[in-house]
Amino acid sequence: LPIYGKKLVVSHSHITNNFSTLIDIDNKKINELTPKDIENQDNLRQSIIWNRDFSKKTEDEYFNIFGHTMSIYFRYRFGLDLDENHIHRDMEKGFIGIDTGIYINHYKEAGKLTAIKFPSLNVIQQVRID
Repeated sequence: LPIYGKKLVVSHSHITNNFSTLIDIDNKKINELTPKDIENQDNLRQSIIWNRDFSKKTEDEYFNIFGHTMSIYFRYRFGLDLDENHIHRDMEKGFIGIDTGIYINHYKEAGKLTAIKFPSLNVIQQVRID
């Protein structure tokens, strides 16, 4: 699905700047890696799964929708703004973080399960039910 002229990547955590080194989206496969890449392969795969950082540069090729890191973390750690649904959208850089902390109950912004509807990007949320 193209979004804003970019390839859409829905992932567990924010993809890294080296995402295209590992994944070939067009051919739906993992790339063959050079010996140097193989040294870093596990770190790269782990960062795709567990990354809590975000790209500081604009991503020209991919638009990334991800969870794993609660959006208020972006506000507290990086000073980034959240929208009315308490998610961080950076359309210019090409990502939306949709983890709103369904598992947390001590922040007023948390305690919701969040999804994004395509292609409208409308937010759907369910309040946590204990």
